[in-house]
Amino acid sequence: MEKIIDLHVHSTFSDGTFTPEEIIKVAKEKNLSALALTDHDNIGGYEEFYKYGKENNIETICGIEFSTSAGIPAEVHIVGLFLDHKNNELNEKIKELSILRKDRNRKMIQKFKDLGINISEEELRKESKGSIVTKCHYANILYKRGIVSSISEAFDVYLHSGKPADVKRVPYLSEKAIDLIHRAGGIAVLAHPTLYKLDYDGIYELASRLKNSGLDAIEILYSTYTEEQSIKVKEIADKLSLLYSGGSDFHGTNKPKISLGSGHGNLKIPYEILDNLKKHLK
Repeated sequence: MEKIIDLHVHSTFSDGTFTPEEIIKVAKEKNLSALALTDHDNIGGYEEFYKYGKENNIETICGIEFSTSAGIPAEVHIVGLFLDHKNNELNEKIKELSILRKDRNRKMIQKFKDLGINISEEELRKESKGSIVTKCHYANILYKRGIVSSISEAFDVYLHSGKPADVKRVPYLSEKAIDLIHRAGGIAVLAHPTLYKLDYDGIYELASRLKNSGLDAIEILYSTYTEEQSIKVKEIADKLSLLYSGGSDFHGTNKPKISLGSGHGNLKIPYEILDNLKKHLK
């Protein structure tokens, strides 16, 4: 039987709704062979993830997903894989990003207050289960209160870039994120490039610039890709001699249509991709 993996997964340590243990349980039910936990700006869930992975004979990879600035209007996400979760420099950066997130949250709370919607820090902590707060947590609160009819409406009306409650991040340059990932022993991956509102020439240009800064791989398989998009992104990877990666971007009930390992039902990431990434580390 072919071994299937998922290299882009979120837990309750960022904006997913499944704990690391619950993710491993689902992975076992789905007969997945390997998983990377790639929470936003956070590796706090990895030790639990590793423990339950080992108990269930599932290979686990310590990962992260950084939100970065790459010279285009959209926020560009860089995934780090195979990180040393005890790396001091990585952990110091995570602390710094956590402080910046808290400052951003205070500003977003004020923006919602100006709109006549009171959201408290305590409510956000409860919604996020004590982990980092993301826009998903605001969206969940708005949905639960009946202010919006869906999570997507919360983003469309309030939270997406340029909307009334949006607060821009302090820029973290893609090049710096890539360099930090390398210094923490990892591989840097350009995540879901079709989501950045670029045509294929634009994706090629972005990936080429990041390759010059050390980018190692690109996600050629992803939950929302059409067959054509997957083929085109793979062609870009081949032209630039970038390695392949792929993942579902599983968030639990925060993205209810995306299943672990299989995305919308048609995603299939072979273990061969992980093997090739490992060879690059040697």
